Amino acid sequence: MAVQHEWYLGEVRDTVRRAEKMSKFGLSAYPPAILSVAITGGMHTKEKCPVLPETIDEQVQAVYDAYNAGAVLVHIHARDQKDTSKMCMTSDPFIEVNRRVREKCPDIIINNTFVGARMFYADKPSDPVWQVSAAARPEVASLDICRNLYDFMGNVVFAQTMPDCIENIKLLDQYGAKPEIECFDLGDISFLNDMIRKGLLKDPYWVQMIFNGAGITPCLETLQLAAAGQDSVERTGHRRGPDPHGGGGHASGTPHPHRPGGQHLLQARRAGSQQRPAGGTPGPYGP
Repeated sequence: MAVQHEWYLGEVRDTVRRAEKMSKFGLSAYPPAILSVAITGGMHTKEKCPVLPETIDEQVQAVYDAYNAGAVLVHIHARDQKDTSKMCMTSDPFIEVNRRVREKCPDIIINNTFVGARMFYADKPSDPVWQVSAAARPEVASLDICRNLYDFMGNVVFAQTMPDCIENIKLLDQYGAKPEIECFDLGDISFLNDMIRKGLLKDPYWVQMIFNGAGITPCLETLQLAAAGQDSVERTGHRRGPDPHGGGGHASGTPHPHRPGGQHLLQARRAGSQQRPAGGTPGPYGP
């Protein structure tokens, strides 16, 4: 753990020392890590980046290229096939892209966007909760916990209630997906802690902090405040459990599946796939 602390908080600021260590020892001097890639987000389009993979064919090829370059986990936002500039809000494209990715990259861990939130409007009823990828049975599903105000959306709040979260966690558990909790602001850390106190999440907890946009200011002080919030949970007896993969609950500290000692990650993935029901209980967007 001391080596990781030095890497993340020390050498990242000392570029000369970091370059010297890399030139002498390569990656062997650093802890094993999982290489994760997000091939696209949910809102960006080819107007912003011409090579952004939007169609299913493009997304499968992008994952395959990243897989051959060493990626072990991929985050996929499937796109609406009628308008690939928009994020898909039904399960069928997720099911298809996951099926084809698994054919080409049998050992990769798939992380689909799940959303789990909804739009609340000032002048009309709220949308249903978006639960877009559960039926595609990813190994990991990103679950937004947020109360965001987006300037470009007008009088809209993107958020979820605690009952929404309970429904989301049950649905992901039913389909065998590990929730990746996405926090957009420090207040979301408090909401996350409340979920943990209620026993809604199974440890180890997988948490991602979304920087900038409508969310967290990217600086060390923000992370320290988030850590202080986690410490308050530990003092109440709800301590984060040890990572069964030996990494302390963080992807960066988990053994690489393609390195010695990391094969159990792939074994766990395969076992989880075998344990999932063939048909499963239909989700809100079909089986």
